[in-house]
Formats: sequence, structure tokens, C-alpha cells
Amino acid sequence: TGYYGLQGATQMLFSDELGNQQIFFATNLILDLKNSDYLLAYYNLASRINWGLQGYHSAAFLQETSDPDAPLEAYPVARFTSTGIAAMTSYPLSRFSRLDVSMTGALFQKDLIVSENVPTKNAYAIFPQINYVHDDALMSYFYPIDGTRFNVGVSAAPSIATDWLGF
Repeated sequence: TGYYGLQGATQMLFSDELGNQQIFFATNLILDLKNSDYLLAYYNLASRINWGLQGYHSAAFLQETSDPDAPLEAYPVARFTSTGIAAMTSYPLSRFSRLDVSMTGALFQKDLIVSENVPTKNAYAIFPQINYVHDDALMSYFYPIDGTRFNVGVSAAPSIATDWLGF
């Protein structure tokens, strides 16, 4: 136990014998599910086009110098949470390069921990992403000793409405 009470971290990967079907679960437990980080993912690697689905929740605590929603609170503590789902595909172009495409939908929330009278702020986002990945590195035990590795990608978030994030 620590400052937040009960804590624990776990990562589990379940797979079939060939590794074609994978289920991944990770968590960083802090008090309860609202304050914890967790991820559940499924990956299908059986065919040339690999695909996967995942859902996640992440919480972070920050102490602010001030907050316009609670002007009487000195140094309020805020909880920022991110919850979302994602779908991804990967298509190999050669032995050393591939094309990755993904789509993520996310909900971002901000709660002031010190005040119950301040409503939760919400923002939404959709992130399509496309990446070209090249990796022909020859690995030693800890680091690559020869070859090249790079990832070039493009991502955007369309601003659909006033409470949607966009870039």
C-alpha cells in the first residue's frame, strides 16, 4: 500500500499454440476502477492482414495552480480520464516493412476531486491514423547493432461538434 491505499500492476497475454489469436490484459489498480488504468485487447494474427480490437481506460491526477470552475479552491486536484476503443490493421509489404491503419474513438473527462459542485467536463475525439513502418534491424541483447528502423505516420482528429477535439 502507498499514499492511495491498495495498488497493483498486472499484465497478462493469452495465446493459442501458434500465437495466431492473442488476448492481452493490463491494469494498474489504484483504489477502484474509476481511478485505475486498464486495457483489454484482442489480436488476430492468423492471416496476412493482421487485425485487432482494444478498449482502454486511463486516469491521471494533477494538482492545478488554479481552476476557473472552482476559483475559491487553492491548488485543486483534478482527475483526467481517457476512455476509448480502437481498431487496427497491419498489412506487410515485405519482410521488413508494413502499412498500419488504425481508428480510435475516445472520451476525455476532467473531474475536480476537491469539489463536488463542479460538473465533469467532457470532450470527444476520433483519431484515424496511417503509418509506414520499416525495420530491418539486427538486434543484440538490449539494442540494435545494425540496420535501420523508422515509422512515418499521419494522424488527424476531425472537429465534428463544439465538444469534439480536432487537429
